[in-house]
Amino acid sequence: ESGSNDRGKEVNRKLPKLHAYHLVFEAYRSVMSSPRKRDVRSAVNKAERLLDEMIKAGIEPNVITFNLLLDTLARGGHGVIPNLCDRVDAVAERMAGNKYFLKMVGDNPLRKHEEEKLPFRVEPDLYTKHLLLGVYAEEGGSKRYMTRARRLLGSMEQSRSEMESSGRVSSNKRRNTGGREWSEDDFKSLPNRDSYNKVLRCMVHSGEESNRGSVRESILSSRNSQESHEWARYGTNLLGDMARHESSQPSKFSFNYVLRLWAKSGAQDAGDRAEELLSKMEVRAVVSTTFKKGNNDGLSQAEMPRPDALCYQNAIACWGVSAANSYPGAASRAMRLLDTMEAQVSPGFESFGTDDSRNYLLGHIYNEAVRPNRFVFTTLIMTCACTQLEEDKPEALRVAFDAYNRMIDAGLTPSSDTYAYLLKCCENLLPHEAKRDQRNELSRTVFDAARDNGAVNSRLLLCLRECNPVLYESYQS
Repeated sequence: ESGSNDRGKEVNRKLPKLHAYHLVFEAYRSVMSSPRKRDVRSAVNKAERLLDEMIKAGIEPNVITFNLLLDTLARGGHGVIPNLCDRVDAVAERMAGNKYFLKMVGDNPLRKHEEEKLPFRVEPDLYTKHLLLGVYAEEGGSKRYMTRARRLLGSMEQSRSEMESSGRVSSNKRRNTGGREWSEDDFKSLPNRDSYNKVLRCMVHSGEESNRGSVRESILSSRNSQESHEWARYGTNLLGDMARHESSQPSKFSFNYVLRLWAKSGAQDAGDRAEELLSKMEVRAVVSTTFKKGNNDGLSQAEMPRPDALCYQNAIACWGVSAANSYPGAASRAMRLLDTMEAQVSPGFESFGTDDSRNYLLGHIYNEAVRPNRFVFTTLIMTCACTQLEEDKPEALRVAFDAYNRMIDAGLTPSSDTYAYLLKCCENLLPHEAKRDQRNELSRTVFDAARDNGAVNSRLLLCLRECNPVLYESYQS
């Protein structure tokens, strides 16, 4: 019997300790940076099998174990690891138990009195949620995983609120009023700018697989979409949440994601909301510059950027949504944004006034990043083509061709999309029988210009067929 005990102790001494397994998981994780996809997949498969082996060996995994495996999967990425979301789900369910996991990601809403009684095997921490959020948000367009990412972000924000209410001001451990102990790792896993941007980007791309048409068709099909409108409002609120914390100050990407959500929202006031976002960016940039000159290290120009040409382009697209929803004067409001862009890059700043006033203008008004490009002009013409109010159509037609002429004057080459949207303007803004001759003449002028610039393609021909069937048939023959 004593010999049997000695053999048992010897076996226990030979069993790898938990830390040893963690070192192996870390080794597999390090392979995720390899450019060889085969090596990455092999390391992920071995890491998943290692979890089974340690459990069979009687070594109970803890939260670090599961996080190491989840981190390995997350670093592998959707482009390399097949069925990544399913595999991550399997690990998370094994970690927390099915019911706790489903409650955590929001797939199985439970009544409040049930929530506190859910059993779990290993309680996921904030880093677990951070890893899951990244995998779900980068899945590529599924509404299901977008909803999960939003749920996890909300849970992480709730944890931040609990930390703040407990009077936490440092990374040392301290219990909050509910008895929860927050660690330094918890603080490192709180939502940061990257977390918010992943969710915003996921929302922008959610559902895009089912709608691959042109921007104009996307705008027109989004009208009266309550779901898209809610996403845009949610994204706008997230910007406010981001601005409240130093680690999550919104970037130019953040604002552009929300602008694109409004461009997909189908909301009549999308243009107004877009201009509000541009104004916020400008104000934040001015405040940042002012504090920077005052040697305040808390703010920087990089954290609070000014709008660039893409921001304005997305805002102009939002006016297209408003135009498609019969907002009075939407095309004219979009043209004002183009005026604003051109005013910020107009020549003459270098020779204006004294050195101090010239430097102020160059620092606060001149902004080369907003110089209108081909895409900005084309988006403005598209906005005009979306106009639905009959009384606005003459002005929208004037704005469209004014934008085209400014584009030519700026030395920019129109694309086939530019000419296609001009034909859409001819079709939509001169629709009545009494103006058929004017529409045919104008559409012929547009098509001739497109042909001379080598911009004729199948999409342009389809627009020509809708707008001027006679010219289309003659071109085909």
